[in-house]
Amino acid sequence: MTGNCHVRFLEGKRGESPSPYSVQPMKDDIREFWDHFLLRKSDLERLESADDPLYDEILSILQRIDYGLWFEFCSSPGTNEFIISAEGERSLFPLVEEVVRQAPEIDDWEIFS
Repeated sequence: MTGNCHVRFLEGKRGESPSPYSVQPMKDDIREFWDHFLLRKSDLERLESADDPLYDEILSILQRIDYGLWFEFCSSPGTNEFIISAEGERSLFPLVEEVVRQAPEIDDWEIFS
């Protein structure tokens, strides 16, 4: 995709204790994440840098599901991609897939893992 892509790399998160959500993901946390995403998606489309406070806001809500989850996204008019990642932590792959599976249909956005 051409456009503005935004990602921030891990900063000291590896090696931390897994959150209690790793074992049993909380469906409410996943729903709350997507509800918040829907409220802020227009702002994300205009985001110019992963250093914007909005990035941290979205990340903190995603990490309520599990501290090992991260995201990156790309935006260009009419086409946006949101990628959820476990940053290579294989034990979290099923959780990442579940978060993506529960994503609502969002016009002009594609959600990936």
